[in-house]
Amino acid sequence: MTLGFLSPVPDRPVPDPPLASSPLEPWLREAGAQFAERDGWRVAVAFGAPADEIEALTGGVGVLDRSCQGTLELQGTPEALGSLLSGVVPGGPPGAGETTVLDGALLWLSSPDRALLLCEPAEILTLRGLLESVCGVSPHCGLVELTAGFAGIELRGPRARALLERLTAIDVRAASLPVGGVRAGAVAEVPATLLRSEEDSFLVLVGAQEAPDAWEITLDAGAPLGARPVGADALAAVSRPPRGVPARA
Repeated sequence: MTLGFLSPVPDRPVPDPPLASSPLEPWLREAGAQFAERDGWRVAVAFGAPADEIEALTGGVGVLDRSCQGTLELQGTPEALGSLLSGVVPGGPPGAGETTVLDGALLWLSSPDRALLLCEPAEILTLRGLLESVCGVSPHCGLVELTAGFAGIELRGPRARALLERLTAIDVRAASLPVGGVRAGAVAEVPATLLRSEEDSFLVLVGAQEAPDAWEITLDAGAPLGARPVGADALAAVSRPPRGVPARA
């Protein structure tokens, strides 16, 4: 009998956690996407020549997968939720059809007892910690992470509105859907939440299961307008702050 089992076990490297992936990944690969790791996600960073993607974003319309954005939902009675938001949101809760900004995240009321927040993936841990701390002192509010249940499709460029008008009956003219506005309805034949984050940028938030249909319908409808898939690198090259401005009545 040996006593080898008493010898110290050498340290073994802890494997990195698996990267999160978009529900659209198979369709992105089919479109020729190149992928890279970004904040724990496998993200489509390019689909071809960078100049062609930048041209789509600045002169036509680019279609981007934005599913890596974190999605959190605050739940509570209308009174408790309103009180909580009044305590953490500068200016108080947003009005109906409006978004506001909380620590870099877009926030809106999806119903009187639910608020949704959308943030960049690098910000979700900080935002979740903030919201968990305020929910801890409110017994009538809770926090749920919904990132895996949603996909985001961004339409960006001078022809983004023209493409949306082919996809939805929602009035997307600036007078009806200003920057910072949010509407619920059907987009690309699936239930969606539509946000206007900039003058020529719209985000379509859909359920993960409906995302492939929405992606294909969007590209098909946008073909006459020159719509094409665009990666995160081209978006970073043309983006400028702020990414969202609250719409106030």
